[in-house]
Amino acid sequence: MLMVSCSHNNEEKTSEEHQKVDLTRTSIDAEDSLRQVPDSLIVQAENNNAEAQFLLGRHCWFLGDTINCLKWMKMAESNGEEMATVFLLGYNNDYKRALPILVRLVNGRVPTAQSYLGWCYEFGKGVKQSYEKAVEWYSKAAEQGDASAQYLLGLCYEYGKGIKQSYEKAVEWYSKAAKQGDMSAQYLLGLCYEYGKGVKQSYEKAVEWCSKAAEQGKAPMYYWLGRCFNAAEQGNAYAQRCLGYCYYRGEGVEQSFEKAVEWYTKAAEQGDALAQSSLGDCYYYGEGVKRWRKGLKYSYKKAVEWYSKAAKQGCVNAKFQLGRCYQYGFGVNKDKLVALNYYVQASILGDKEAENRISKLIDGELARKMLWAYDEERDLGLISVEECEKRKDCIRKYYSEDEFFNNINTSHKNNDKYLITLGLMNMLGLIGLIIVTVKIYESHKHL
Repeated sequence: MLMVSCSHNNEEKTSEEHQKVDLTRTSIDAEDSLRQVPDSLIVQAENNNAEAQFLLGRHCWFLGDTINCLKWMKMAESNGEEMATVFLLGYNNDYKRALPILVRLVNGRVPTAQSYLGWCYEFGKGVKQSYEKAVEWYSKAAEQGDASAQYLLGLCYEYGKGIKQSYEKAVEWYSKAAKQGDMSAQYLLGLCYEYGKGVKQSYEKAVEWCSKAAEQGKAPMYYWLGRCFNAAEQGNAYAQRCLGYCYYRGEGVEQSFEKAVEWYTKAAEQGDALAQSSLGDCYYYGEGVKRWRKGLKYSYKKAVEWYSKAAKQGCVNAKFQLGRCYQYGFGVNKDKLVALNYYVQASILGDKEAENRISKLIDGELARKMLWAYDEERDLGLISVEECEKRKDCIRKYYSEDEFFNNINTSHKNNDKYLITLGLMNMLGLIGLIIVTVKIYESHKHL
């Protein structure tokens, strides 16, 4: 929507929490409002793209940044954007001049215009007030994908304005708008999840969507933290991890590694992988060096314990950190083979530093052992065929099977010991393979 961030009167709200979010646009610093806009949109607007200027102005309006809003709307109008003209006329309550332009745009099936006309009907701006007409025009725009119209249509369904009340339909439209980044829809969707209105109650989903709105400036940080505390104290692992992160970074609360560890531990003990990995970091760095103080005395063994739990659930940071622990013998016996195995898995998940570690750690002998061992793991059903090939491809970037045997042939082709070497390899190959596989299996147990 263009002229409004909320669409129903106080006395008609059934939820005090909804009043707070619907009837208040968060005041936000002008510079902050522009930080939240894609760079490409700002560039287009600065290059006199009228549509981009209008969208940028509308974004600023939603965030309560009236100065930047009017600046971009006036620029858009000067470049021929008629919806900017409608907005500015409406801003000055000149609906008599705005409506003819709006009707022409509506007849051209412009979704933003349809949404705005719905708003005019909802509040009786230049037309006779009609909730039914508002729903009609919101629906037309919403079905064409207009996020603001989807949000406003959701509100109509939630409070039964102009249409039969339905929390389920409200959630449906809030979801569509929220996925497009509409911050008001994100916040109200979060509230629906918190109270179980139209969806199965879920504190995790509530915090997730409210946090998205908070990041855009719709929900004040303290208000979002309040919901986080509420969910965390009721045992929600996702909220507990979020609180741990806030204390770790000092976002919205006074920075405290001790508090971060407290909340990370609560979430980690419930099986939250990211919390387990973060708790592992706290134990890994500890307080031995002042700038790395993480809320408790460092313990590499405890770090390995929590990294292992997180790695088993596929956490890339945990896999990489386990590679470091095994490479240098932090909390475990030093073992290059196991370290390499964890680095390979982290690399497959996109960790660039893991790739760097592999390139420095690997040699022909380690490569051969890893390639053989992955085949054995695949045959034993410990990893899938696809996973086996991914891991082998990672090794092959640095050393292939052919390269290993070619090196043997080159260095020994005129040496009688060559035949003896091959013979011993055939005799002891199975035994060696079993030993290597056992080592890989031991690390696999952590995963």
